[in-house]
Amino acid sequence: AEAALRGGQLVVESFARYPGYEGALEVAGTARVSELTNGHMWDSGVILSYDIQGADPECATETISWGSNPCGIAIYAGASCESADAVGQRLWNATWTVVDPWPGLI
Repeated sequence: AEAALRGGQLVVESFARYPGYEGALEVAGTARVSELTNGHMWDSGVILSYDIQGADPECATETISWGSNPCGIAIYAGASCESADAVGQRLWNATWTVVDPWPGLI
């Protein structure tokens, strides 16, 4: 993925295939990440907004019956999609939140 910092937001303008994915889907579009805080460490987070095309059409329905959060979107700790190791784990602060918050989102 290609990303740039603009006006206090991280803007993702291109997406890369997850390492090992061999399906036909070609996702395109943009995603934006900005900080959400009221000045307290325990009451902060991010706002994730996106406009994507090419995702699995099944993700537009409410009756997905395969996988665990198959249409989920998450921020990962890595900086590259060259390998699964480079992608890293989903990004979250285990000091503040004991349970990974990403699986139940989006």
